[in-house]
Amino acid sequence: MLARLRDALRRHLAVLRYLATSVAVYVYVLAALYLLVDWGQVAKVPAYIVVYASAYVMEYLATMRLVFAVQHRWGMVVKFVVYVLSFLAINTWVYAWLLQLGLHYLAAALLVAVLLMPLRYLVNKFWVYR
Repeated sequence: MLARLRDALRRHLAVLRYLATSVAVYVYVLAALYLLVDWGQVAKVPAYIVVYASAYVMEYLATMRLVFAVQHRWGMVVKFVVYVLSFLAINTWVYAWLLQLGLHYLAAALLVAVLLMPLRYLVNKFWVYR
């Protein structure tokens, strides 16, 4: 039974590492969003865009090194930029929609992250870092 568990963990190690790096990035996102909105009095959607844009830079480095263990290539950077622009647009649209529904801005940010995480992982694994 222990051997089965070890084999399952090996097969899913990239997913577990992605979850761990994503949690770290989301802690940053929520903390930075709180600081900008509540302390800095920045509007919620512009603050979200700024925070997520900076979080994607951290995600690129962490995902490249820790999750998929690949070397930096310029073609990968181009794909990552397309990925970032696409997901930033999707994230922002869903975030703004959730705010219009009356959800608290931090709850909306967390919900967007949770909803899109599986899709982001798949795009990273099968397109960006290939």
